[in-house]
Amino acid sequence: MYYEKGNPFKSVAPDVFVIFGVSGHDRSSYKIWEEGESPDVVIEIISESTWKKDQNNVSLYRKLGVREYFMFDPLDRHLDPVLQGYRLDRIGRYQQIHVGKLPDDILRADSIGLGLELRVESGRLRLYDPELREYLLDYSEERQTRLWERARAENENRRAETEKRRAESEKRRAEKAEEKIRQLRARLRALGH
Repeated sequence: MYYEKGNPFKSVAPDVFVIFGVSGHDRSSYKIWEEGESPDVVIEIISESTWKKDQNNVSLYRKLGVREYFMFDPLDRHLDPVLQGYRLDRIGRYQQIHVGKLPDDILRADSIGLGLELRVESGRLRLYDPELREYLLDYSEERQTRLWERARAENENRRAETEKRRAESEKRRAEKAEEKIRQLRARLRALGH
């Protein structure tokens, strides 16, 4: 993400950023001056090689007008607590976002920008929808759900096809039985009964 026109060194590459109000077309890079919007929410995953830079980016993201900035330290080596966040106030200063603790040592922080909670559960950062009272699926869960739904749909199609074949077979059997009854009645009439 480039933030100063004409200076390719003035860039930052957040792990996750969300921007509302811009078109969804594909782009090889995001240039704030072309799009006219800074990210609404940035999430950085702290690593051994990036933790100092990610912590120093607090002032940069504030200057860029990023409304919420979250950092998550999955290895629990550089942040205490492992989830931290900042939100712009009315006069453009970052205020630290309260990180609470739920039962089972689950950390949570509200993201007003996303309308979700960021939660750390068993060392994993998850997004939780408080209205639906459920977690958003991650990629592997989403993929597994799609595979399960596809298998369920295929099973339903097979069941419907089997039922259709059974109904067609039953119809043919009934038609044969009716034909047999007609033939027997015709024979009986021919015999004079």
